[in-house]
Amino acid sequence: MSENSTIYVNGIRTFPKKDNSPEWILGNGVITPRELIDFLKSPEALDNITEYKGQKQLPVTFVANRGGGFSIKVNNYKPKEEVKMQHDQEDDSDLPF
Repeated sequence: MSENSTIYVNGIRTFPKKDNSPEWILGNGVITPRELIDFLKSPEALDNITEYKGQKQLPVTFVANRGGGFSIKVNNYKPKEEVKMQHDQEDDSDLPF
């Protein structure tokens, strides 16, 4: 699978809010535990697991759908390593820093 390709989270389905829903409701959804657990064990998820304060996490992004709902995708963006600037081997001992 190519880097940064779209991976949708399986086991969580989202739906647009109903017309008669209060304005504070943004949408609705269902979680299918077995499908979500299977997804979290899949290579697509495991390749994108991060760690924060000793806890494993799967970063996600919520993206808008045309019908007013949203989808949940794995945030698999990985910044490219910064290119270290190399400077010539000049004698810079007279620099003030």
